[in-house]
Amino acid sequence: MTSAPQVRGLLSALRHAPGGLLALRRFPAQHCARILDLDAVTVSLQGAGKPELVWWPQSTPGAVDMEDLQYLLCEGPLIDAATHVRPVLVADLELEPQDRWPAFLAAPAPSSWPRSVAALPLTAQGIPIGVLTGYHRQPGGLNTQRLTNLQALARTISTMAGGAPAAVPGLHRAVVHQAAGALADHEGMPLADAAKIVCAHLFATGQPLIDGSRALIAHPEAASP
Repeated sequence: MTSAPQVRGLLSALRHAPGGLLALRRFPAQHCARILDLDAVTVSLQGAGKPELVWWPQSTPGAVDMEDLQYLLCEGPLIDAATHVRPVLVADLELEPQDRWPAFLAAPAPSSWPRSVAALPLTAQGIPIGVLTGYHRQPGGLNTQRLTNLQALARTISTMAGGAPAAVPGLHRAVVHQAAGALADHEGMPLADAAKIVCAHLFATGQPLIDGSRALIAHPEAASP
């Protein structure tokens, strides 16, 4: 259970931290999630294509795996929030209509995955820049107080981004881009096409996004069309 002074203290520390979004490196995502009484929080920033995960919990793999799957499939609550620039709230993923995100909801969901999700758009000076996502393992876990705290964190992170818009933390999926580059070089194809083929190959072969991408760097021919 969190307390209002803890939440206010976290938000104040973030607002006054120098370096824009780079300051998130000094605030472990798992620690911030505990203060907000959530199981995980993440930040993804808009890239040239899909949202890129830049702040994530090291000790809560379920949330990160769920976001990696959305990255592979190009669908899910995070993708919708980024695409339509509006909050996406899911009380229980297991009760969502299958036609909302057909491939994402049809994928096997390990017991470690969260059941409730809130994906909130981030903006800097009115420009969409990414998504803050909060997770709770229980259905309906994102109650009014938790959601209010998450919304306050979204506003704070948006303010941080406006202070130093060029400062971006490291990418969780940098290795995926490296794999796309290796395939593009091997096949002589555009990088954007190679990136799509890498994701399609990993999904079709059931490989994890990160480990599968590492393997493709060494053997890009495995994904040759």
